[in-house]
Amino acid sequence: MAGTPLEEFTTLMASQGPAWMSGVDSLVNEAVRRRYTQARIMAGKDMLEYVQGGDELTDTIYLTEKSTYERYNPNVRGTYPNVQTGTTMTVPWAFAKATVSWTKQEVGLNKDTTNAKARAQKYKSLMYQKHQNLWTSVCNGLEDELWATPNNSEMESATPTGARQPLSIPAIVNEHTSTIPLDVDLTAWTTVQGINVSNEANWRNAQQTYTFTSASALGAAGIFAPMSKLLYSVSFDKLPKNPEYSDKYTSPHVILCSLNGIANYEFALRSNQDEFRGIGKTSGQDPDYNAPTFRNVPLSYIDSLDSADLYTDGSALVDEESSTVTGPRYYFINGEYLNFVWHSENYCVLEKPVNLTAVGQHATWVQVVDCWNNLFARSRKRHGILYPSASTTNA
Repeated sequence: MAGTPLEEFTTLMASQGPAWMSGVDSLVNEAVRRRYTQARIMAGKDMLEYVQGGDELTDTIYLTEKSTYERYNPNVRGTYPNVQTGTTMTVPWAFAKATVSWTKQEVGLNKDTTNAKARAQKYKSLMYQKHQNLWTSVCNGLEDELWATPNNSEMESATPTGARQPLSIPAIVNEHTSTIPLDVDLTAWTTVQGINVSNEANWRNAQQTYTFTSASALGAAGIFAPMSKLLYSVSFDKLPKNPEYSDKYTSPHVILCSLNGIANYEFALRSNQDEFRGIGKTSGQDPDYNAPTFRNVPLSYIDSLDSADLYTDGSALVDEESSTVTGPRYYFINGEYLNFVWHSENYCVLEKPVNLTAVGQHATWVQVVDCWNNLFARSRKRHGILYPSASTTNA
């Protein structure tokens, strides 16, 4: 290596990228959270489903049948309406950045002057620390956004008041009246992805309430029947005739919940052990349910849901244990119809280092990661939420 330590390190940062960001079909896996939502809603998808180009995200949805089917009598004049179907949804890109920076002094104090090889190892160690913080920041920032409190003026509005924020899952799947998202001050939205929720019954997620108490096996089992009802309500057949004009049979891929949510469900399984004996990878006797499921749909703990302010206490949105009716919520998510989409040309792009001396930060360099993305729902009725009708006594 030749040149000053700052020049050498800057050259390294400009030419080296972490292996896990080798292309748009690679996902960042450097993480510190217990669970990450993005991996669960993107699992099994083709790259074309979550990487797109263009100026904005668009899709067309068929919301309301305009029936032309009718019985007729022979030789009677009929009418032949020219019905128009299809509603176009448009979602703008939301832009985010993360940065890594270094100074002449920082690099100089980390160098080893004995030989070039030793200096290179010092530089790589420093670069690793920089990238570790960078990509962890990106992962955690994206996770926070997926469960952010709905904010109409920044998520849905065509003219956001600040930097546009991506839609969050609770803006698409929620327990509120008519599934209309609420801001933290309980101000109701009108549209979701530009479609008026009040006018379109098919542009609403499914809802079901449940009861649960840890006082008895019967009280714990109160969660099972509502789960069945919700799962059936978000599962759809294909058309029996000309099925190419409908989607294939679809049902949720994952049920997301808080730590209390997963603990309560496992308690319900254990306390009703006779009913479940023989189910699972072993004989069914292990009280630790490894990857519990409901009708083969896995339940997954998402730690963001432990503290997310998404449920009303009558005056604001609060977490699940502070709401008017306390207790875990269960999000039934169909990943085929909920895409976290990245822009094909700006998928966490690591830009070239920039010298900030000209703007008053002497001997400082910065490197920016540019991220263009948004959460896009192709359907709302294929997702659902199970929430308590009375406060739970958690396990």
